[in-house]
Amino acid sequence: MALVGSSVTVSRSLADAPLFTAQAVRYAAAALILLGLARAARVPVLRPRGREWLWLAGVAATGLVLFNVAVVRGVAHAEPAVIAVAVASVPVLLGVVGPLLEGRRPSRRVLAAAPVVVAGAVLVEGSGRTDAAGVGWAALALACEAGFTLLAVPVLGRHGAWGVSVHAVWMGAVMLAGPAVFTESPSAVAELGAAQWAAVGYLAVLVTAVAFLLWYR
Repeated sequence: MALVGSSVTVSRSLADAPLFTAQAVRYAAAALILLGLARAARVPVLRPRGREWLWLAGVAATGLVLFNVAVVRGVAHAEPAVIAVAVASVPVLLGVVGPLLEGRRPSRRVLAAAPVVVAGAVLVEGSGRTDAAGVGWAALALACEAGFTLLAVPVLGRHGAWGVSVHAVWMGAVMLAGPAVFTESPSAVAELGAAQWAAVGYLAVLVTAVAFLLWYR
């Protein structure tokens, strides 16, 4: 969660960058890193089958594509604290929706603890300044971050943290490549400055490859 939270501030460096191109490069690099690590660790990455393709595509579409669009566009309308607090509110959704998806009641302890976590995030981050668009992007980031977790539940049993991470990342790269080519052109990569390349590298290694494995484990 610390790594995910840091991505909000780092993403501010990409506010003026070609959005889809930067994110496509990020996830393509992360996919190669994850595949290399999986091979080094001798962890088999299984091929999805049947409905697993839909669940993994949902993870990629919400948690990778839409979430990052919401964060990058959101910090252009709001201070990073606004988006960070929205992401920190995810425990509330997970504490309520997660158990319901498994056919059981939410834990009272979790329901009591989740608002404390969110309140702590608000106290640390502050509320920040924003406009209506910023609030909308923050709400979308919250929903997408929850989807990133909940949509992975049906496939984690068979694919594990490695499989879900690898497949979600390469799917996200493919999904972003289309808009990158048709709306920003392939030459948009050359428009990235040094600070933006550093941000893409940080997001690819720590916020994607490392954080995804930790989260799903």
